Amino acid sequence: MAGKKEKKKFETSFLIMPKDVDFTLLAACVVLTIIGIVFIGSANITSSENVVRNVMLASVKQSVWFVAAFIVMVVMSRIFSVELAKNTAFLWCLIIGGLLGFCLAFDAINDAQAWIHFQFGSVTFTVQPVEFAKAAMILLCACKMCSQPKDKGFWETAGYVFVVFVVYVVIVLCQNDFGSAFVLGLITLGVCMIPHHRSLWDTQVKARVIFVALFAVALFVLLSPSGMKLVEKLPISEYQKARITTSVDPFSDRYGYGFQVSNSLIAFSRGGWFGQGLGSSVQKYGYLPESDSDFILAVIAEESGAVGLVVIFALYVFIAWRLLGYALRVRKEENKVILFGTVLYLSIHFIFNVGGVTAALPLTGVPLLMLSAGGSSLITWYGMLGICESVIARYRRGEE
Repeated sequence: MAGKKEKKKFETSFLIMPKDVDFTLLAACVVLTIIGIVFIGSANITSSENVVRNVMLASVKQSVWFVAAFIVMVVMSRIFSVELAKNTAFLWCLIIGGLLGFCLAFDAINDAQAWIHFQFGSVTFTVQPVEFAKAAMILLCACKMCSQPKDKGFWETAGYVFVVFVVYVVIVLCQNDFGSAFVLGLITLGVCMIPHHRSLWDTQVKARVIFVALFAVALFVLLSPSGMKLVEKLPISEYQKARITTSVDPFSDRYGYGFQVSNSLIAFSRGGWFGQGLGSSVQKYGYLPESDSDFILAVIAEESGAVGLVVIFALYVFIAWRLLGYALRVRKEENKVILFGTVLYLSIHFIFNVGGVTAALPLTGVPLLMLSAGGSSLITWYGMLGICESVIARYRRGEE
């Protein structure tokens, strides 16, 4: 009898957040996700004959992803340890690599074979494994590059991470998903700057110099007529060239490649201070084909106005600030990498999504975490949040 009670207690506690987690951080993420579900439903109010079914289906589908993501977060907050990640690294790196490769067996969406499709009744679900790869690179850096003996060389310290990164990027490029490959590279580069092993110092300095140089080149390309001429000569597809040129002037090809970006800007302008009201967006009626995913912020701006955007931005800043504060206080290097990496994951997605829908940056197709429709990014984010909460709980208990 006592054994059954202990077993039941264990099963119950396994699905409860551990003590000393940061519940304000969790609450901010949940609020953002609920806002996302509401506006995903609103974005599906179109001129379709099955509008009620579409709204209900989109809202329920995202809610199911949210429940799954929340369970993943709770489980990760209870079981995660750097030692466990280190001992199982080969297995989960292999699984994610296999999922990335498996995408090539499915039909392309928007010219990229980046999704796995599966049917559940009459509902189609898609999984984008590159989101898992982004989290994997953060964890891999934490468990393989940190706390290494001082006598180890560069390849002994960083070789494992480098090989996995190259394999992942090659597969993602084969999927024709250049935006995700670029974001994956930025996240990996960012977290690899954190470890302080002496074998990494020279490479880290060179990487920073190269990054600054590439950033200067990108500014030249985006801000000068000569840069635009250079883009035309690049050995990339016309669609990819158009993503760069339309970020400079989306109205130059308003009914072609600049269609979504120009209509996104119109949605922002229509929002004013307080918006048109929930469900009252005009631009989602065929003018923003990706209104519930990549361009969800445009719908939010049109329906809730500048006030709504301020609330959204404040929540993102609060989440990043909380995580950054813990990253600066924890002592173990691997925990710093996890927390800084999660902030980087959130920030890069935010910058590139917001930059893309406002024509400040070329479109990359990355989702706005917690707001855009889709389960892969939501599960990945909440999985990383659970890992961060595990680190935070141990820090608060003085175990870190």
